[in-house]
Parts: sequence; structure tokens; C-alpha cells
Amino acid sequence: MDFEWVCRLQNKILMDIILERDPVVKMDGGGVSSTTEQLVMWESFKALIENRILNPKNIVGILERSILYLGRILMETWE
Repeated sequence: MDFEWVCRLQNKILMDIILERDPVVKMDGGGVSSTTEQLVMWESFKALIENRILNPKNIVGILERSILYLGRILMETWE
């Protein structure tokens, strides 16, 4: 999972180097995140915990994404 890789880089001081340069990976948008968003949110949460970088800002971000996802699902159901 790419997010877990970024979490591991965050723990090693390489993040500053990556953010100052052009991206090295181009995503195609056809992976798990485009098909099973709830799985991606869960795996992202696990990656943050495993790499010990879960903080209040990350929790709020995950909650926000979860609420927006649930809202979208409800709107699709009521159509």
C-alpha cells in the first residue's frame, strides 16, 4: 500500500527530501482506493497506528473522510 510506504518515510527523515522534489510515482487511479473506499480508510488507519504517527489531526481527517463517504453512500441509496 502506498500510504503505508509514506508513513514509513515519515518515520525516517526522508519526507523533507520527497516533498521538495517532483513526484517519483504516478498513480493510475484504478486501484483499491477507487473501488473499495471503506477498505482504504481502514488500511490507512492501521498504517498510521502501526507506524506510530496517529495524531488528532489524522483522526479528524479520517473522521471527515468517513462522514463524507457515508453521506455519498446515503445519497446514492436514496436516488
